[in-house]
Amino acid sequence: MAETANPQVDPKRRYRRVLNRYDYMMASMGGVIGSGWLFGAMYSAQEAGPGAIISWIIGGILMLLVALPWAEMGGVVPEAGSIARIPQMTHGSLVGFLASWAIAIGAIFAAPVEALAVIQYAGGYIPALYNTKTAVVTPIGLVVTALLVILFFIINYYGVRWLRNVNTWVTTLKWIVPVLAMVVVNIAGFTHGGGKNISAAPGGFMPYGWHGVLTAVSVGGIVYAYSGFRQALDLSAEGKNPQRDVPRALITVLLFAIGLYTLLQVAFIVAVPHSALASGWAKISYSSPLAQLAGGLGLGWLAAILYVDGAWSPSGSANLFTGTASRLLYAARKNGFYVKGWDKFNSHGIPITTQLIILIAGIVAILPFPGWHYLVELTTSMGLITYAVGGPSLTVIRRWTTREERKFDMGSPLAGVAAPATFAIGGLLFYFFGWPTTMQAGLIMLVGLAVFAVYQALYHYPVEDIAKGIWFVVWIGFIVAMSYVGSFGTGNRDLIKFPMDMVVVLVGSLILHFWGVASGHETQAWRDFRGGKDWDLVGEEHTTSRSAGS
Repeated sequence: MAETANPQVDPKRRYRRVLNRYDYMMASMGGVIGSGWLFGAMYSAQEAGPGAIISWIIGGILMLLVALPWAEMGGVVPEAGSIARIPQMTHGSLVGFLASWAIAIGAIFAAPVEALAVIQYAGGYIPALYNTKTAVVTPIGLVVTALLVILFFIINYYGVRWLRNVNTWVTTLKWIVPVLAMVVVNIAGFTHGGGKNISAAPGGFMPYGWHGVLTAVSVGGIVYAYSGFRQALDLSAEGKNPQRDVPRALITVLLFAIGLYTLLQVAFIVAVPHSALASGWAKISYSSPLAQLAGGLGLGWLAAILYVDGAWSPSGSANLFTGTASRLLYAARKNGFYVKGWDKFNSHGIPITTQLIILIAGIVAILPFPGWHYLVELTTSMGLITYAVGGPSLTVIRRWTTREERKFDMGSPLAGVAAPATFAIGGLLFYFFGWPTTMQAGLIMLVGLAVFAVYQALYHYPVEDIAKGIWFVVWIGFIVAMSYVGSFGTGNRDLIKFPMDMVVVLVGSLILHFWGVASGHETQAWRDFRGGKDWDLVGEEHTTSRSAGS
């Protein structure tokens, strides 16, 4: 590889180690409690009716299984954007680039998603911002959305200390509101007879069957809501003890989120007026779901709080996503995918060039997707492509490290199940988005493959990396093809009926998982990591972390 493709990090410009355990907890909590809790219950109910309660439980358990490998690997590789760095270490340049490409695209879109959520929720009391008939943001709303994205850029410009102070303070307050809403709306809903919505509504508890329940897991915004867990991983290089604190944050936050979101879904269901269900759950629609339902239950004071939180929660998450997205692009640079000037830091220790890329791309992303639900599906599907790689990567890293070297060790029996389960579940969740979302994600990955080809022509990455990365390309193509012939999505052929299509996706993903494990090899990135080259951490934490990779 040409030397210019992967310049070493200047020690004076490394990330600053200021985050403690609570900060990491609030980073992941801030990612999880964003716009997902504001809209997820409604969109999930549209897909599954009361069965969405099961959807949140299934989605939470599946995402917990997906997170476990990353929790263990995050303790071994505490680097900025480690979710993009680890695939490079275990499988080389092709997998590393495509994984970085997918997660970076998803991360860049994440802040606009949250900004759109702010505007859509505000549409409940400022009609000029959101058109409820077309379910898209108005031109004025688009301008305000762009201004919000710029505001998040300014906050992140001043560094991780400000990001930490703003996010930790914002998240500490904003998790209280959904808990309050969950308790109060459930009590009021059941008191007003909303319990009959669970079983006596049109179609019963599962009006759209298991197909609807599983569709809601992806399309309803459930996976998007849970996927914020990875924010602690993205900030791994900036902690005082990330090897210990990052894994604990991931698992604790996801367990909390499963309980909270499931009960919020119950609250939404029992709060919907029974008369509004005459045309079925698929026809319910609110611009500010819980706030409008709270007002209908006579809880005007709670509705006022929810309208305020409709701006507060997504803004806090968008600010966080803006900061962590720059870490992912920085990690891609370290993987060898470098553009001159990309690694330029400002005086506050922040990679300013990547922040500018995120700002411009975020504003551009709003134009073709002027609504929360439109952009959230594509954003989440891109993230799932990278999350799934954690399965094969975990098995490879466990081959190279001892139990003593892993700061968080789930144990061999659980790891033996979690690794293939992560890849198969990632494939299944990606598949649930259905056609044409999977097709759009596939096209974006095809563009990424073309960009990689340019880098390959310029820098001549090891041929072994290419040969041992084919399995990943085949897997993405397999899921996209299955979406076209399977039963999920719109415009698909439905040639393989439900649930046989799920069986095919699971079996195919498991076969490709073991191909991926066999393709793992000791890359230059892993050898550099073991040797302490190009580290983000310095001082005592550097020494501690380095021993884990030796």
